[in-house]
Amino acid sequence: IRGRGVVALNGKTGKPLWVNILSKSDGAYLCSPVSVDVNNDQIPDIISGGWGLGMEDGENSGVNESHLYALDGKNGKTIWDFNLGSGLKSSPVIVRKAKRTAIMVATTYSWVYMLGLDGKTLYGVDFQLPDKEPYYGGISGLYGTP
Repeated sequence: IRGRGVVALNGKTGKPLWVNILSKSDGAYLCSPVSVDVNNDQIPDIISGGWGLGMEDGENSGVNESHLYALDGKNGKTIWDFNLGSGLKSSPVIVRKAKRTAIMVATTYSWVYMLGLDGKTLYGVDFQLPDKEPYYGGISGLYGTP
C-alpha cells in the first residue's frame, strides 16, 4: 500500500506522536516528506503530498486532486495546502539561497512549482511539449525529485 498520510514518531520510543491522514485512497501519492520550519516556532514542520479528502462538496469531491501540505511539527495539523492540479510522484525539496528559503515540487504531469514557506506560488514552469511539429503537444512525465 502506498501513501495515505504522515506519522511522526518519538525518536526514543518509536511510538506515534501524531498522525495526519492525507488521503482516503491507497496509492494516492509516492513521495517522501521534507521538513522546514514554516511557522517560525523553531520546530521543523513537515511538507508532504496527499490527495484531496473528498469532504468539501460530497463524498467524491477533491478525491483525485493532488495537494502539497504543510503540517505543524508539534501536532500534525494542516498549516496550509497547495492544490497541484496533477499527481505527485516526486518528493518536494527545500531550496535555500542567501537568506530566502522556498519549496520546490514537480507534479507528475509537466509543472514544477516554487512555493514560499507560506504555501503561495513564487513561480511555476510548465514543461508540456509545444503543440506544433514535431512534438504535437503532450505532457512531460515528471517522476523524479527536482
